[in-house]
Amino acid sequence: MLKIYLYVLIPLLPDLKKQTLYINFFILLFYFLIFKWFKYTIFINIIFLSLCMKKIAWLLILLLLVLSVQAVSNKMKLLAVAEKQNGEFIGGVAELTVEIEEGNGRVFIDTYPITKLDTQMSARIAKEIACDFLNKDCSKLDFFYTIRAESALVGGPSAGSAITLLTIATLDGLAVDQDVSVTGTINSGGVIGPVGGLKAKIDAAAKAEIKKVLIPIGERLYEEGNKTIDLVYYGKKKGVEVVEVSNLYDGMLEFIGTKYEKKSGYVVATSEYANLMKSIADKICTISEHLIEKSVGIQLEENETELKESAMEMFNKSIRARKDGNFYSAASFCFGANVQLKYLEILNNKLDEKGYMKLALKIKHLISSLEEKIKNAETDTITNLQTKMIVRERLSDAKDHLKKGLDNINNSEVAAMNFAYSIERFESALFWSDFFDYPGKRLRLDSSALKNSCTTKLAEAEQRVQYIDLFFPGVFREAEKIVDEAKMASKIGDYEFCLFQSSRAKAQSNFYMSIITVSNDSINNYLGQKKIAVERSLLEQIEKGNFPILAYSYYEYGNSLNMTDKYSSLLYYEYSLELSNLDLYLEEQPGEKVDLKEIKHYSKMLLIIFLIAGLIIGFMIGILYYKSNVVAIKIYKPKGKKLVKRKK
Repeated sequence: MLKIYLYVLIPLLPDLKKQTLYINFFILLFYFLIFKWFKYTIFINIIFLSLCMKKIAWLLILLLLVLSVQAVSNKMKLLAVAEKQNGEFIGGVAELTVEIEEGNGRVFIDTYPITKLDTQMSARIAKEIACDFLNKDCSKLDFFYTIRAESALVGGPSAGSAITLLTIATLDGLAVDQDVSVTGTINSGGVIGPVGGLKAKIDAAAKAEIKKVLIPIGERLYEEGNKTIDLVYYGKKKGVEVVEVSNLYDGMLEFIGTKYEKKSGYVVATSEYANLMKSIADKICTISEHLIEKSVGIQLEENETELKESAMEMFNKSIRARKDGNFYSAASFCFGANVQLKYLEILNNKLDEKGYMKLALKIKHLISSLEEKIKNAETDTITNLQTKMIVRERLSDAKDHLKKGLDNINNSEVAAMNFAYSIERFESALFWSDFFDYPGKRLRLDSSALKNSCTTKLAEAEQRVQYIDLFFPGVFREAEKIVDEAKMASKIGDYEFCLFQSSRAKAQSNFYMSIITVSNDSINNYLGQKKIAVERSLLEQIEKGNFPILAYSYYEYGNSLNMTDKYSSLLYYEYSLELSNLDLYLEEQPGEKVDLKEIKHYSKMLLIIFLIAGLIIGFMIGILYYKSNVVAIKIYKPKGKKLVKRKK
């Protein structure tokens, strides 16, 4: 094509000035092609016609138009697993492209061959995590993801980390090294999780001449049959550098070479929090002591004796937790003990239906009084907002169990357990209300800001619940129930409760997403990475002047379960993560606005430099040509043609 341009079109121009201009234009075209601006071929042809018509001004106008209409885009090689006709799985390489344009926060994905729905959902989650990582407000941007492969890809979330890293690079205007690829799931807190088929993916990388592959940390040793393969050494033999990464910070450093600042250190509770939480723990555990005293001398059945022993075990745990300064954990242990001890007390009272009704009215009155008290409570700090959330949630829980007790009033054991839980949940809500007016950074949160944050968080939670349902249809109904409660709260204008329940549902879904891919062998490493992510998020909030009391409390409780119940510990870390960064969802504390013009600034400047260089080189060649009156570019001479020397 270029030979035709030079050999055929140049001689058709009637005078040397136009030939000079065209040679200069060809240099510009050359630079455009170097940078693969193929999508602007039509503009290049219009420029050529404009030059021929002596309307040189159009050149500048159209070049400016080209620079202004371009979208921000990036691409990389994506490692995946392909399925052969015989059912065997082998590694494959696809091309992943992201293009970002001004829009309304939408996400589009185009795949060929068509992938499963989980890959599409993974792209949506990856975009969200990328924007959170950079603290960017992406609500005015549209994201277009394209995946192209030669064969069908097996659906799965393993592309999550690659999509996230590519999105971060694109949002920050960073060039991507095409010799690097990454595989791994992406999880809350920016943690890169384990995936399967790593050996096959390294084989595919070697075949595609990819020089470096990033894999999740802890996945270096690969089990195949009865042997263990060290993927780092295996990759080295194949000419591929295999590097383990644990999170997006490590990933961006290895993927792009860019180091992002990350918070690290030990999270220390403020003295105000420690004193208040100690007070709450003391109050709840004092109830435990009274209930234990009352239980002395009561004749218990065998199953009731076991229940009391369980309560005593939890109470003893609370004593150890208080000694260690883990006051939220102590309060939680005492609460569990109180429910069981209160149940034994109510059961021992042998209430009839009338007695249960009288007890129910008393509980209902207490709940209503506290609800009225907190109804107009100020939510002008993150602490007050979270206090209102936790009190509201506990009261809602108390009401639900009260209703269950009334519905089963003819079944003494079921009624007694639900009434016991309702009473202790109310007491917990009452004590937590002490955190109102806790000192903190003031925010100006109105109903509109809370409504928008509720809507955003709810959408994220629903998306994840749907994602989990793809793997385990109808299994995890708890998260769906919480989402329904959040929707109902939104309808009646209870946006604080909507935000809290949406956060809970999202955290539970993140937990389920983790256990899908994390095996028992890798849970310790994954749990450690999740803990680091929580600590980083808490430190960032403390630096901003916020102390998210609920997020810290869940973090503390997760730590207390770290050795004895790893999966419950992981769940509470997820709760902590979701509740630690609520300021990102509030209009008064928005993320940084994304300006596509700024993102494109570097690439524009680079292009302009080359365009100027092209102009200079083009004019120099044009001047030399004008003096010699000869077009002699031998490298483009077609076979069988003689050079033409034109006379003046």
